[in-house]
Amino acid sequence: MRKHTLILLFLMQTITFAAAAGIDINNCANLNITGETYTLTSDILASPATECMSILANNVTLNCAQHHINGLNLSDTYGVIINGVSGVMVKNCITTDWYYGIMSIHGDDNTFQNSESSSSGGYGLGIYEGRNNKAYNVTVTGSQSYAFIIWNSSRSVIKNVTIKNCNSFGFDLWNASYTTITDSSSYDNTGNSHGFIVEDSDNNTLDNITAYNNVYEGVYLYYSDNNIITNATTYSNNDSGVYLYNSHNNTLNNITTRDENYTGIMVYLSDTNTLRDVKTTGTKSFGLTLLNAIGNTIYGVISHDTKDSHGVVLSNSDNNTLNGIDSYDNGEEGIYLYYSDNNKVNNATTHGNNFSGIYLYKSGNNALNNITTRDENYSGLVIEESNENTVRDLTTIGCESFGLDLWNSSGNIITGTVSHDMQDSHGVLIDNSDNNTLNGIETHDNGQQGIYLYYSDNNKVSNATTYANNFSGVYVYNSGNNTLNNITTNVNNFSGIYISGSNSNTLNNITTKDNNDSGFVIDRSDSNTVTGSKITGNNATGIWVYDSADNTIYNNYFNNSNSNSIMQDVNESNDWNTTMQTGTRIYSQGTQVAGNYWANYNGTGYSETCVDADGNGFCDVPLELNSINIDYMPLSNKYGVTTTTLINTTTTTSTTTTTTQGECNLVGDYPPCADISIAEIVAIINKWSTGQATLQEVIALINAWAGSGPTIMSNQMNEEKALPNNSINQFRLITIPNNPAPNRAED
Repeated sequence: MRKHTLILLFLMQTITFAAAAGIDINNCANLNITGETYTLTSDILASPATECMSILANNVTLNCAQHHINGLNLSDTYGVIINGVSGVMVKNCITTDWYYGIMSIHGDDNTFQNSESSSSGGYGLGIYEGRNNKAYNVTVTGSQSYAFIIWNSSRSVIKNVTIKNCNSFGFDLWNASYTTITDSSSYDNTGNSHGFIVEDSDNNTLDNITAYNNVYEGVYLYYSDNNIITNATTYSNNDSGVYLYNSHNNTLNNITTRDENYTGIMVYLSDTNTLRDVKTTGTKSFGLTLLNAIGNTIYGVISHDTKDSHGVVLSNSDNNTLNGIDSYDNGEEGIYLYYSDNNKVNNATTHGNNFSGIYLYKSGNNALNNITTRDENYSGLVIEESNENTVRDLTTIGCESFGLDLWNSSGNIITGTVSHDMQDSHGVLIDNSDNNTLNGIETHDNGQQGIYLYYSDNNKVSNATTYANNFSGVYVYNSGNNTLNNITTNVNNFSGIYISGSNSNTLNNITTKDNNDSGFVIDRSDSNTVTGSKITGNNATGIWVYDSADNTIYNNYFNNSNSNSIMQDVNESNDWNTTMQTGTRIYSQGTQVAGNYWANYNGTGYSETCVDADGNGFCDVPLELNSINIDYMPLSNKYGVTTTTLINTTTTTSTTTTTTQGECNLVGDYPPCADISIAEIVAIINKWSTGQATLQEVIALINAWAGSGPTIMSNQMNEEKALPNNSINQFRLITIPNNPAPNRAED
């Protein structure tokens, strides 16, 4: 009995050991034992079989132990086929010269691991109509049709798979969903090849993938939606790095493409995709392209060294948002919008591009915000035949031609622009463009004009500062009905404002100062209005009006570096004043405006020396510039000061004194009339002479002093004379000096 028990135990141990070891095979076979492990013990060479390793049972493991399974590369032959079963593991296999290298058909939860497939006439590796299949550490080389296809399958997991040197597609997801491909690469594929192609496939994820030296695209999405591609690197592909065609709602994050033969990233007929942290370098044509694309959102793009074309281009694409763009050293524009509307470009920087930083052509209703362009070979921002765009916070520096160029464009709104150091041309050019609005402009140190309006009408330029330009601060040529308001233009090499051949423009609140030639030039221009402006300190003339008629120039302040506030070439009739009306005077006190204030560098300007007997703030005698140009109501500095002739009733002599009438009713901290001393009078006059007191304060104090006793001050301020009791001292008369100190509010 004991002997039989020992024999039974030995047999059980032997059977258990055999089951753990599995089945060794050395040739093609049908693997049909459920849960069995088959181990290949030698290479299979030049097999004529149709299906060399045919797995027909669930949960089978095939371990090829790094042996080769070699066929004859005949059509419709399989190195390893899993057909209609699940839970299979195929590992450590090397298949060569089969039409299908390793395939899973109608199977779920199968795994390919640590295997290679090469020289397949058709498919290197494939998963067809399965769920939850996996491939780890697999290499496919030399396939002729599809290197690795996942077809009509879902929830596959692919990790660390390499595809190379195939004459076919690399990775191909075809009608696949919820598949994840990570840490994988596809490169050096020839023929009709893409590195990764996702076609008619949705909700897949590709992460940490690399594709290079493929005949077509590195990564290609074709009619595929809601996919995620992250941490992708493509380079040296013969077409594009990443291409989306008719694919929507995809997310691309951290994409790097370089040295592509066509485009870094192409989004074509594809809408509402999101691209974040995109870098394109050295592509032959375009860096990032949106073509017939709508509603895409792009954050963080760096595009540079595109050889022949643009860094970023939107063509026939609407309602896209680009935020955080850095595009530089490209063959043409940094950013180019072509027939594209309602897009937003925010926080963009361009520099060193071979043409312009940003170019809009026939594109409307776009919004550009916080744009910086510098050192462009042509212009900073060009808006050509493009209407109703909005540009806010634009800075252009050091471009070869123009900073901002509006060309045949209308209805654009430009707010907050700084444009300087244009090498050969203008800071801002408005060329054949109408009905645009520019507000908050600063231009300086440009090769020609600061702001140049050329054959452009009905534009508005407001709140602009322009200085140190090589020609004029603002130049208006053959342009009409424009409004320039609140413009400061100083120290330009020629003129502050130059209007040539331009009619019916309105210029208001212009400050033009210290320009090397004239402050203001109106040359062969009619019916313009200049008002509320200060024209001071210019080296040649304040205003030069040449061969121009019917211009209205009023309520302006002239005070220039020599005796010429106006050039004497005024040979047509112009209006130098308007009808007296209530308004804010450009200079000196008063409540009404009409003509101009004519000062001079040495205090002998007409408005400074004219007679204003009634103290209404206007000179009594018009200023005749020439026989047909007369300022009939020049402003004076004697508002509220009247001239009265007094007759001394006790003598036969008469005395003329300038008087101010008033009551002994003081405002402020002055003492009562009876307590005012002559020392206090002298003190306030001294303050007035240094700009520390107003003329009205001086007059009020002296009138109060005059009311405190029968005295009057003459031209000798230190001499008092008693008046007879029957004098008319109730007028409280005071003589005003002939040449009062200049108003310190303006210098």
